Amino acid sequence: MEDIKKDPVTGEENKAEETSQQAPGTETAADTAVQTETAPARQPEIEKTQTIDLGQAQETPAPAETPAPAESAQEVNIPHSELERMAEPVSKKEKRQKKEPKKPVYTEEHDDDDEDDDYYYYERPRSAGAKVVKALVITLLLLILFGAIAFGGYVVYHVYFYSQVYDGVWVDGVDYSGYTKREVLAMLTEKYSGVPAGSDLEITIGGNVYVLEIAGNISYDSRSTAEKIILYGRQGDFSTRVRDIVEAMRFGYEIDLAYSITDSGIETQIQRLASQLEQPVERASYSFDGQKVTLDRGQIGLSLDKNRLLTFVKNRLYTGDFTPAVFELDVTETNTLDLIAIKEEIERPMIEPQLDLKNDPSGNTITPGQVGIVFDAEAAQQLLDTSSDRILEIPVTFVYPAYTDAQYEALLFSYEFSRVDTPLTDNANRTTNVTLAGSFCNNVILMPGEVFSFNDTVGQRTAARGFKEATVYVGTSAEDGLGGGICQVSSALYYCALRADLEIVERYAHSRMVTYVPLGQDATVAWGYKDFQFENNTDWPIKIVTVFDTANHQLDVSIIGTNLEPEKKIDIETVITSMTPFQVEYQGEVGLLYGQKQIAGGYTGYKAETYRVEYVNGVEVSRTYITRSTYTKYNRVVQVPATDERAGTVADVPNQAADPYEPVEPSPTFTVNPPDDPGNTGTDPNPGGTGTDPTPGGDPGGTVTPDPGTGTDPVVPDPGPGTGTASPSDIAA
Repeated sequence: MEDIKKDPVTGEENKAEETSQQAPGTETAADTAVQTETAPARQPEIEKTQTIDLGQAQETPAPAETPAPAESAQEVNIPHSELERMAEPVSKKEKRQKKEPKKPVYTEEHDDDDEDDDYYYYERPRSAGAKVVKALVITLLLLILFGAIAFGGYVVYHVYFYSQVYDGVWVDGVDYSGYTKREVLAMLTEKYSGVPAGSDLEITIGGNVYVLEIAGNISYDSRSTAEKIILYGRQGDFSTRVRDIVEAMRFGYEIDLAYSITDSGIETQIQRLASQLEQPVERASYSFDGQKVTLDRGQIGLSLDKNRLLTFVKNRLYTGDFTPAVFELDVTETNTLDLIAIKEEIERPMIEPQLDLKNDPSGNTITPGQVGIVFDAEAAQQLLDTSSDRILEIPVTFVYPAYTDAQYEALLFSYEFSRVDTPLTDNANRTTNVTLAGSFCNNVILMPGEVFSFNDTVGQRTAARGFKEATVYVGTSAEDGLGGGICQVSSALYYCALRADLEIVERYAHSRMVTYVPLGQDATVAWGYKDFQFENNTDWPIKIVTVFDTANHQLDVSIIGTNLEPEKKIDIETVITSMTPFQVEYQGEVGLLYGQKQIAGGYTGYKAETYRVEYVNGVEVSRTYITRSTYTKYNRVVQVPATDERAGTVADVPNQAADPYEPVEPSPTFTVNPPDDPGNTGTDPNPGGTGTDPTPGGDPGGTVTPDPGTGTDPVVPDPGPGTGTASPSDIAA
């Protein structure tokens, strides 16, 4: 059987014959004969090698290839001298070297693209010195191991089996190293038997210093001390014991003397301390007696934990520590006074007496006043911070009403600020309207800051509510309308409000002058169109009083309230800045007979400024402009027969008064018959006569427009009324 082997150098496959295997180091005679007869073994083939120098390969020629061995010994010619050498005795070493040639060590430096990088080197045989060093190292390691085992055994013995006191253990300055427990006990008993142990213990509790009498309640405990000495280094795990033993050997360790304590004597003293120190917790609180607030800080709770104190004292005694000690009481905090909450509970606002209009609109019921109480929480907190007293008293501050209930009742509606009496006409419908509107305003009470509205108070003028048809102004003419004449009430209220020094919110002058109030002091109204309003700007309630004086056939209007400044008086003055006389216009009327005529209107035009004049003790101190009122001129129209020569002409009316309080009275429309007319029922009245004119001054109805509730809402040009306020900037030109 052929063996195919790959040459490790060339990579070529070589075929070799199968040879018999034999144990190494054994030779037979046949082997010797074969060696004698065969040629020397073929030397290993050495390929040409490459020497790489900086990337450049240089090839060196390899030795010539040795010819392959012959097939048999007869075919090889061996020199005689070589045969003799081969026949000489061979030593064991030489045999081993011959039989075990140096093994080539293969090292591969492989490149993927080059298969010629593999090479061999031969391992150098070990020297005898290396073996000696190895033997010494092994010996040293064995010695260390044996030493460690021996030291470990010593340590284990010393930790777990040594029965004497370890080195460096002291008690009260005496070294007990190496003694047995019996010897230590004997030494301690001899030294401390009959010797007093400890002294009194000074302890501070709750800021006070107390002395506990220890003598007679403590003695030395030699047996326990000996136990502590012998147990040192013998507790805990192995590492803990070793650490304690080494620590005592290096630095020494002092064992505290043990004591025997009699608990009963110390417990009695602790119980006595508890009775002196303990106090219950008491909550902080306050009380109010109507004059002052009493604050009670309360009290913290203090308790003495007797068992803990006994343990604390015994621990000090067991360790021989008789230095002064401090022990804390158990403290239970009390609650904190909430001054803000106290303030809210105690304080109450000051309330002046006032009318209870909610429950009694008539104004006959007074709500009593209330004294205000003020608690100064900041001052109370400052006193708490600066005082150590438990109980503190804080006075409260009282705020009294300006008036008592009785004083308030006496002053209420005690003064009449203003009053005006306006005459009524014989026109029944107009009188009904005036008295009805006045009744709605009667006993109306305005609290401070409230605003009176004529339209809201009187309401809509409708027949269902009792209003009648009477003359009203419509543009340049006069005609009947619901509610005619109620402007007499609004004008009377304006007149009184000015003199009561109330604030005017809204006011309009008539388009033409009226005579029931002075010029510039009238106020016209129209439902949904014009209103008259004023505000109670005083500190007291005011009341409107309207009375229908049947005896004098007049409407009396007044405003009453409370006057705290009797020396002060308000008057109203009007200054006429211009006057425009009216003229007479003659118009021909076909239906009139000779000597007949119809007269209508005739109003002088005025511009007036109104001023508020204040007097103090009869002396004028101020004069304040209020408003300007403009009243338009309306000519008198006289209808005459168409054949009258005056028809279509305009004539001046001489001697018209410049003072509106003495005007040439306009007349309403009426018919004058000639004296010889058999049907004459009357005479031509005075131009200022009443006729059908409902007012002495020629105001046919007192309002500018008919009530819209009648179904008509005429647009009435108002050439010159004042505005609803007294501000000069709101005055019409």
